[in-house]
Amino acid sequence: MPGQIIGQGRGVQGVSEVLQKLTARYFLYFPDAKMSPTISSVTVTSRRHCDIAWAELKFDGSMAKICVKFPKDPKKRPTTPLERVGQDASVEFNTLSHLYERFRRVPGCSVVRPIAFFPEEMAVVTEEVEGENLHDLIKKKARLWLAGSEVEVLRAHCRACGVWLRHFQEFTIQQRRAALPVGRILEQVGTDLEVCVKMGLPGAVSLSLLRFCEEQLRSVEGRDFPVVGEHPDFQPDNILLSPAGVTVLDFTNFRYGSAYNDIARFLASLDFLQKNPLYRRGRIRTLIAAFLQGYGWSQNEMDAGLTVYLIRYMVQAARTVRKVSYPNPVKRLIERRAIGYLSAWCRRVIGARKAFGENVLR
Repeated sequence: MPGQIIGQGRGVQGVSEVLQKLTARYFLYFPDAKMSPTISSVTVTSRRHCDIAWAELKFDGSMAKICVKFPKDPKKRPTTPLERVGQDASVEFNTLSHLYERFRRVPGCSVVRPIAFFPEEMAVVTEEVEGENLHDLIKKKARLWLAGSEVEVLRAHCRACGVWLRHFQEFTIQQRRAALPVGRILEQVGTDLEVCVKMGLPGAVSLSLLRFCEEQLRSVEGRDFPVVGEHPDFQPDNILLSPAGVTVLDFTNFRYGSAYNDIARFLASLDFLQKNPLYRRGRIRTLIAAFLQGYGWSQNEMDAGLTVYLIRYMVQAARTVRKVSYPNPVKRLIERRAIGYLSAWCRRVIGARKAFGENVLR
């Protein structure tokens, strides 16, 4: 064991037990190893919903970098029961185990390799993945003053993300169909719109958008859709890019539902960047089109369902801005920009009606 574990949080207490189990039964988790590894370093970082430990394991003539993920202490998540915290970790490990070998057959697409799950510590151990975060890359390369060649790189990345999502849904599709969760979507949109109105969204715009959402849902009423796996936080911040391709992270909340959900989550994450004047609208549109091209999106098949989920995530994105921790004048300015963009987006969506795909996404 290393002399010192650098960091803080529940992971500091749990990582020693996990590493002891890994080294004692190394042959189960590292089948190519000839002897128990030594641990050269461990660093623990506390995040919003989990503590993460990064460790380096030295074998005879080789080294492995691993990541140990601990759900946040239930005492710090009082609304989350202990059994749910453990279930989240189990879901992530089982999902990675299902996906890892399947994605190995898809060039340029992957998930992290799962190594172990320890129910007592509620810890998931995976290989550490190196790469650049797509959200950070977009923020750096999509700005107004940068050359178009930078955008071409981002365009290729976003197209690859669409390819990844198409395969993910193929790997997780179920032999059943289901209607969209109309009541839940309307409740989520309505609740978030109430917050947005308090932030400055005109009441008339909020009401028009809610009615438009209801109208779109009625147009798919009575239809059943394929049930597939949902990430359901498929957005640039959970995607790493490397020369090997796209690696998607964080499957804690994996579930089954609609194909529209992850598509819309990714698109809304890109679209909402346009609230910031540093990003040229045409460049973001290029990235959106590239993602849809990689996915193989069919405008005729997915119009109403995709519209509904996009509304859901665009409104959620604006509402979430209220949680940013900046000094009050700066925070208020950010809120105004977010609500101003949402208001313009709402009018554009409602005005586009059936031409939504052509006039809003393209």
